[in-house]
Parts: sequence; structure tokens; C-alpha cells
Amino acid sequence: MCGTAALRAGAGLVTVACPEAALSSIAAYSPELMTEPLQAGHALKRIQELAGKLTLTAIGPGIGTDDETREVVRTLFATLDKPMVVDADALNCIAGTDWKSPGAPRILTPHPGEMSRLTGRTIPEVQADRIGIARALATERGVILVLKGEGTVIAFPDGRVWINTTGSPAMATGGTGDILTGMTAGLAGQFSKDLDRAVAAAVYVHGLSGELAARHLCEQPSSQPICFATCPREFVPSRTFYTNSAEQTIALARIVAATEGRSVAHRRSRSGEDDPDERNRGSSRSRNSRRGLQPDLHPRSPVW
Repeated sequence: MCGTAALRAGAGLVTVACPEAALSSIAAYSPELMTEPLQAGHALKRIQELAGKLTLTAIGPGIGTDDETREVVRTLFATLDKPMVVDADALNCIAGTDWKSPGAPRILTPHPGEMSRLTGRTIPEVQADRIGIARALATERGVILVLKGEGTVIAFPDGRVWINTTGSPAMATGGTGDILTGMTAGLAGQFSKDLDRAVAAAVYVHGLSGELAARHLCEQPSSQPICFATCPREFVPSRTFYTNSAEQTIALARIVAATEGRSVAHRRSRSGEDDPDERNRGSSRSRNSRRGLQPDLHPRSPVW
């Protein structure tokens, strides 16, 4: 899920390094992912070789916390000179140690339980002062910290704090955080010189994807992370969104229409076939105008 989310966030190539026994399952789940088998006793060296060729590393989801894994995570965290997104069991591996950013960017994405282990505080203490505790840890350890939960807190090493406003109760299920890790890695890898906004964008789109999916399905948590079906393909902010083709424009308009209870149609030629010249226009300009949808959709035209 993490690797697929990175691809959907726009990463060009994603390699999932995993135990050889799990490789075939991952490849079958998402064949567009590249895979790299890891052998016990040799994982650290192989990951270091791979990381040297890549823009960014994400580590944590599904890796466990056995002795070798803890040593691998701690060594990579302290020595890799490229950005790293750290989540899930990787956070548990560094918890209780004197960890600190080595200078290369480190993006940590804990939920309150993991934050509790990182700080040595109880979960109620973390929840009672989410902004203060997140800011303190980010500044003390020199990391970008994403404290997940309602009103996700994004804290930066210089003391700034941003609060995310998107999300849904439907996202309160296992795996949703893995998707955020992948989306964060995908965007941070593309915009490594603007990591602050890349991380904020990942958090925002992740939450908005969950909102949109919940509108189509339900607000109750499901067995599969609800935002996964849409992230970030149905990312439709309430602001202007530009498209690159008539096909993208009409597809985006349909998502907007479905979200807001509207309908979008396009003209057909006299033969009954889709008219490529009119594919990007609504079938009734006046009706669409009354409903607030752009009546004249075309490439590079804003959809509201």
C-alpha cells in the first residue's frame, strides 16, 4: 500500500525492498512496483546500496521490530545522507534511543501511540497538548514531525506548526497511515527543495481523499483504508484545478459533480459517437451555469 500510494502521488519509480518470501505477493498486488529481495544478515548493506541510487527512502510499514531490524533502522536513520520518511515500526525501533536528525531531512509520521513511545509521555498527555509536544520534539531533534489524528499537527525544526483541516472518521483504520507514508514519500521525492509544503500537501490530499471516499461510501471505518481507492485520483479541492486534456477535464468534472450531487454530460455527434471536438463541453450550458459548474470546460480551463 505504501509503495502504490507513492506511485499515485507522482513518484516515477518506486522500489519496495522486502524479505524474499514476500516479494511475489507484493509484485502480484501492484505489478508496477519494482521489488528488491532482502536476505537476513545482509539487509543493511543492500538497502544502503539501493538508497544511494534513489531520491528518498521511506521505512517502517510492516517491517517488524526484531533485533536485526532495529539495528538496520537505527543505522540507516543515523547515516543516510538523503531524505527519509519514518513511520510505524521504524518509529518503534528508534524509540528509547538518543536519536536525532543527522542533518539530512527526517520526516516522522507517528500516531499518538507511537508519539507516546518517542517522547516517553502517556497517550493522554500527548493528546492534551498535541501542538506543544509536537513542536518540542521537532525542534529538539531537528525533524519534520507529522502527529496524526484529528487536526493533524505538522511541526518543523524551526518551531513553526501547521494544522491540517481535512480528514474523516472513515480513515480510522489500519493501513491508512501506510498510505500517508507513501504519499509523503512520493511528494517529498518530487519536491525535495520544498519539503515543508510537500509534506503539508501530502497530509492535506490524504485527508481530502478520505473525505471524498467517505461521501461516496460511508463514514464508518472499513477493512481497507477508505482513502486508498481515491488517493489522490479524486483530489478535487474547492479551489481552481487545472487539467492537461479534455479527457482529464471531463473526468474531473464528473468527480466534482458526483461529490456535490450534480450531473455532467457531453455532446454526441449526429452518428451517436462521442464528438471529440465537443467532448469538453457540457450538454446544457445554461443548466450547468445555474448549478455552478463551469459551462465551457476545455484543456487548461479551471474547474471549480
